Amino acid sequence: MVYKATLDKTSKTITVLAIVLFLVGIFLNFQAIDFQSTRWYHYGANIFLLTFMVLVYSILYLLRPIKYIVDKERITIKRPIKDITVSLKSIKNVFVTKKFTMNGTIRTFGNGGLFGYYGKFRNETFENMTWYATKRDNYLILETIDNQKIVLTPDDIGMVKEVQRMMK
Repeated sequence: MVYKATLDKTSKTITVLAIVLFLVGIFLNFQAIDFQSTRWYHYGANIFLLTFMVLVYSILYLLRPIKYIVDKERITIKRPIKDITVSLKSIKNVFVTKKFTMNGTIRTFGNGGLFGYYGKFRNETFENMTWYATKRDNYLILETIDNQKIVLTPDDIGMVKEVQRMMK
């Protein structure tokens, strides 16, 4: 079964603002370039910065979660590049948690709003977690047999019942 993963209002706002700032940066970058100069170092830093920004935005865009697919053997986190799969056999528990249990969560190595919330996060309740989320509610937590915690945020929280049914 397929479960959508749409961005929440905060993530949409962060994404739009970041893209606008990116476009303003590109505009200002090109305004600063002296195209009349024959020396590469007069515009090399501008081109490097532009290339770096395009690379970062592209990577973040390609790693964003789009949807979750549950079948008899696995949960697949669909992304534009490199889907993530979690075998149902490796899951020891799946549950929905309340929003307040995620209070105090910090990003340890992740993305906090641009095209979603994904990467490594931590809080006192669940300790280390890997997020493939698009919103800051509807937290579905997969706890694996090796005590990893994977956080998903499907639009339809009924996904937890489907995963529990498939695990039996």
